[in-house]
Amino acid sequence: MIRSMTGYGRAEATGTRLAVAAECKSVNHRHLDIALKLPRAIATLEPDVRRLVQAALVRGRIDVSVSVSSVAAGALTSLSFDMKLAREYTDMARRMAEELQLEGGPSLGWVLAQPGVILREA
Repeated sequence: MIRSMTGYGRAEATGTRLAVAAECKSVNHRHLDIALKLPRAIATLEPDVRRLVQAALVRGRIDVSVSVSSVAAGALTSLSFDMKLAREYTDMARRMAEELQLEGGPSLGWVLAQPGVILREA
């Protein structure tokens, strides 16, 4: 366990696609008070980050800030679409509309909202 309550630390890690930086500041406080600032992309990791801090510290006001950025200038992942699947959804929706005697066909927004039409490449 770390005993001092006042401190500062910064760490950075860079991979082939991402760079992550974490900064921790602590000041004297009677109880353990943790404030986290995480980007939306990793917000689901907040409970894990909180547990890590609680395992290492007993008391103090702890501010943890994490940033994630792309190493390359472009997007982290690229998007593509499955045209065959989009056609299948569209054809099925048109056939259903005809069968049910409904006017109008599917919109582009509706087609794009269907599962698997837009793909995010890892």
